[in-house]
Amino acid sequence: MKKSIFFIAVLFAVFSVFSQSDDARKTTFGLYAGGNVSKLLTDSVDDTKARVGYQFGAFFRYGGSLFFRGDVSMHAMSSKLVDTPDTMSVIIGNVTPIEDQVDIFYIHVPLQVGYKLLSSPDGTSALWIAAGGYFDQIYQVKDNDLGITKGDFKTSSFGVLGTVGLDLWILTMQLNYHHGLTPIFQTDDESMKYTLAFSLGIKF
Repeated sequence: MKKSIFFIAVLFAVFSVFSQSDDARKTTFGLYAGGNVSKLLTDSVDDTKARVGYQFGAFFRYGGSLFFRGDVSMHAMSSKLVDTPDTMSVIIGNVTPIEDQVDIFYIHVPLQVGYKLLSSPDGTSALWIAAGGYFDQIYQVKDNDLGITKGDFKTSSFGVLGTVGLDLWILTMQLNYHHGLTPIFQTDDESMKYTLAFSLGIKF
């Protein structure tokens, strides 16, 4: 039932965008960069703490008041993970928790449908919202004291995201929330990634 409702909503959005007049529809491209805060939830370690990362990428937007938006960006997320010793470590007297920062680099590809809540007459300035889904592909994990490597993560993951954006002539800024829906660790089916990101860019 939920899948059917989602499919109908997507079809309605596609029909609405392409039913706009030629004057209303336009294609916009842009570049952006910014920072993010990410949180990993997993039972693979004992504690996780969000750290600041960064991202940069490019986007296109097609439509008028109702529009499609697609991005391709590189994200660097960082989390501090804490793992306590196993039973054997306790027996031999090593009870110091292992704590280190884990830096993960991945390609982020979201596709969203958006709507301009407020817009200038020429459409160059607007307050807008958007929502959709994303695909992530991990390509590197930096060396760390916990011994966590790229092989400990699932290569790809999926999720949903929501965006609030503001266009001011050629400038554009956006705040995104990414909510993971699929596991990110190979051995933990409950592991998820959540990210809050802010970006500033230009459009043309």
